[in-house]
Parts: sequence; structure tokens; C-alpha cells
Amino acid sequence: MKDLIPMEKKINTPHTESRFGKLFIRFYLSIFITVLATALGLQHGFNSMLNIFMKDSITAYYQDLTRGVYHVMEQDLIIQPESQWQEHIESLQPYFGYPLVLRSPEKLALTPHEKENLLSGQIVVQENGELYHKKIQGSNSILTMGKFPDPNIFVPLNMLVWIAFAIGFGVMTLVWTYPYALKLKIISQAVLAFGAGDLSSRVKIPKSSSLAPMAMAFNGMADKIGQLIASHRELVHAVSHELRTPAARIRFGLEMLASADNAKDKQRYTDGMHRDVDEMERLLSELLTYSRFDAKAPALEMQEGEIVPWLEKLVKDFQIMHPDITISLDMDPVDLCRFEPFYMARAVTNLLENAARYGRHKIGIQLFEDGQQHCIQVDDNGIGIEPCDREKIFEPFVRLDPSRSRQTGGHGLGLPIVRKIIQSHGGHILVSSSPMGGARFTLCWPKNRISH
Repeated sequence: MKDLIPMEKKINTPHTESRFGKLFIRFYLSIFITVLATALGLQHGFNSMLNIFMKDSITAYYQDLTRGVYHVMEQDLIIQPESQWQEHIESLQPYFGYPLVLRSPEKLALTPHEKENLLSGQIVVQENGELYHKKIQGSNSILTMGKFPDPNIFVPLNMLVWIAFAIGFGVMTLVWTYPYALKLKIISQAVLAFGAGDLSSRVKIPKSSSLAPMAMAFNGMADKIGQLIASHRELVHAVSHELRTPAARIRFGLEMLASADNAKDKQRYTDGMHRDVDEMERLLSELLTYSRFDAKAPALEMQEGEIVPWLEKLVKDFQIMHPDITISLDMDPVDLCRFEPFYMARAVTNLLENAARYGRHKIGIQLFEDGQQHCIQVDDNGIGIEPCDREKIFEPFVRLDPSRSRQTGGHGLGLPIVRKIIQSHGGHILVSSSPMGGARFTLCWPKNRISH
């Protein structure tokens, strides 16, 4: 089908490197930022949870760490006059890696609970263990230790850890995205080729790939589009062929009408042209019905009613139009039936027309139930249909030789329309040999078919 749409333009696809670079950067940044934000959020949340649920245990831990230092300092200070405490603290400062400060309780920012603990002689811990206060025994002075200086050695170490993580994650991202980008390129090239007219273009990637469902969806869509285009091409060809004959007869009739000398000949040519116009109208009507079901089955408005009187009236009307045909009607008692009367009548009428066209003036009709199905059966006494041809007759514009030829009339759309209608009812049509000697067509559809 490559000849359907000429491929005159060269397919332009983006450079693989550029496309891969964009994919890599987007994926890398999105995942890396997500991981970073998650890590920071978890750290903050973990610290908050510790402060809420383990605050007392953490405070006791820090108090135990500093209790010995405070005891030594306190014993060293109380043996000296209080006026010399500040000078003594300053002399000891070089031996400590953090600040030592003497101050009064009024200069401290304490909660009532912390102030109460401080005055009772307990060690007060603030700022997550960075600052400590304790009242010196027998005085009103407070010895504060801290804040402790940040260990700058951990800053470059943390940076190295994050840099190593970023590089490692980049390598992992590269390993994952590169084959992914290659498969995306294959899909993109197939889509662009298909859009440019190469209807045979398909995506070929391993079924184990995560992109396999996308490839299968595209291939399925491409198959359906290709079949639809081929079907429409065949349909247009067949319709043009079908219309050529009546159009030629109309042209011939017009020429003969212009040269006719009497009213009888003029009427004969006029009647012939009317018949040709009627034939063209029937063809267009069948074509529209078939196209409506072929593109997308219309939503049928199912009705629940008695099918026996409906079928009796349909057969009676058909008998009036074909008085030379003997019709036998055999109907079993049938419960209420769910079907769409207009289209089901079209399907049954097409089967009756088919039997009248190819049979020998005798038709048998049966209505019965088969398990959970309603069935309508139409028999004729013609030459029948060979098993190898029973599927072909449901293709549009197909006629079987020798008796099913153009001379018998019809356009080859009746049976395809019947199949489309019964399928829209959730049923099917079967073709077999009839006890009457000809063909038997059986329509079956479920009893509980729910309307769309």
C-alpha cells in the first residue's frame, strides 16, 4: 500500500544526540531534585520527631555528658572568692574548645520550666545540645558552656558525598535513559514515516521493553488505518464500477429519447431511465448503510417487544411485493425479544431478497430459540453455496458464479450489511446447506442483549 500516498518529502527527524540530551537532563534533574528534597525533608522530619518524642531522653543524655565538667569547674570555683571567678574562668578559657561565660540568671532567655530547673541546680540544655547553663552552688552566678563551634571538617566531606552521589546517579541515569532514548527514536521514526505516507511502517522493539505497549498500540492503529484505506479504495473502485453501467444506460436512453419519433418509444426510454435512477438510489442507500456500520456501528436503540407479530407483518409485506414466490413461515412461541426493529427488518429483508433472487420461487422462514439466543432462519431452494465460498459472500461487492452473477441483480452489499447489523446486536450469522436444496442463513443474537 505504499503507492496510496506518494512519499515526496524527506522525513526530518531531530538529532539523536539533542533528543537524548534533553531526555537525560530532564530525567536527571527531576529525579535528583526529588531525591534531594526527600532527603532534606526526611532529615528535618526525623529531627522534629526526635525533639517531640525523645526530648527528655536527649536532654538527660546531654546532661550526663556535661555533669562531670560542671562538677570539676564548680569545685574549682567555690574554693575561691566569688570576685575572682571571672578572672579564673578567663585563665581557663584557652584550655577549652568552646566559650565559658559567667552571667546572672536575668540575662538568660529561659522558659519558666527551664528557669525552675536552673534554680534547683539542674543543668539546662538549649539549642539541641549546643548551649548549657548551670547555677554555681552557693551563688547567684550561672556558668554557661557553648555554643560549640561547627566542625568545619564535615562541610567538605558532605560536599564530597553529594558530589559522589550526583556523579553516581548521573551514570545510572545515563545507563537507563540511553536505550530508552534509542527506542523512542525508533518509535518516532516509524510514526513520522507513517505520517509521510509509508503505510507499511511499523515499530519493531523487543516485547520486554517498557515501551512495548506503546509500540503495539501504534502497530495496531497502523494496521487498522491500512485496512481502512484499502477497504475504502476497494469500495470506491467497486462503486465506480457499479455506477458505470446504469450511467451508461441513462446516457444511451437520453440519446434515444432525443431521436424517438412517437410517444410510446419516448415512454419506454423514460421508464428505462427511471429504473436506472432507482437502481443507483438503491446502491447509494446500501452503500450509506454499509459505510455507517463499517466506520463505527451506530448506537442502536434496542426495544423489548413481541417478535412474532413483527416477523409476520414483515413476511406479509414481502409476499405482497413478490406474489410469485411461495413462502412458508414456521414460528415457535418466543418470549419477549430485545432487538432494534428497523435494522433487524433490514437484515431479514436482505436475506429474503437474497433467497428470492437466487432461489427457485420457494422460501422457508423459521423463528426459534436456541438456548440463550433468538434465531431467525431463511432457506431457499436454489443451488446453494459451496463451503469455500461461505465467507466470501460477506465481503462487499462479491458475487459468486454462475447463478450469483450480475444478471440476477443486486450490488453485493446485502449480505455484508446483514452481518454488520447482527454483529451490532451482539450476534452472528451462519451459512449452511438447506434441506430445501439451496442455502440456509441463520441469524442468532443473545436474549439479554443490552442497548448501548
